[in-house]
Amino acid sequence: MPQTTAPFSPYNFLISFVGEPPFGGFSEASHLSIHGINKATDITLKRGVVTSTALSRWLSSVRSGPPSRRDIVLLQRDSAGAPIHSWRLSKVLPMKYTGPTLSDKGNDVAIEELVLSVESIELVPPGC
Repeated sequence: MPQTTAPFSPYNFLISFVGEPPFGGFSEASHLSIHGINKATDITLKRGVVTSTALSRWLSSVRSGPPSRRDIVLLQRDSAGAPIHSWRLSKVLPMKYTGPTLSDKGNDVAIEELVLSVESIELVPPGC
C-alpha cells in the first residue's frame, strides 16, 4: 500500500482499496476478530475523515447496480505513525455510511461511521 498518509496523520486506522493510496482515516475500528475459518463479522470504523472520491464512487456503484465487492486493506498505526497491524478484508460491501452531524452548539466532535460487510479477514504484514 502506498504511504500517502499526510491528510490522515491524526488517525490510527487507514483504509484503502488494495493497491491504492488510503482514502480515509479513522480513530476507531471494531469487530476485527476472525470467527471460525471463513466467518467474519461486520467491521465498524468511527470518527474518521474521507478525502477522496473513491468511497463516493464505490457507494454509488453499490446503489446503482449489482453489488460491487472490493478488497480493502486496513492499517493500524501507533501514535508516532508507525505501522502496527494490517488486515486484508476480502469481498467487502459498504453496509452503512453516516456522515458527521454538524452543529454550531457545543464542542461536539463530528463523527462519521462506516460499516463494512466482510467475507473474510486476514492479518497481513503492514504495507501489503
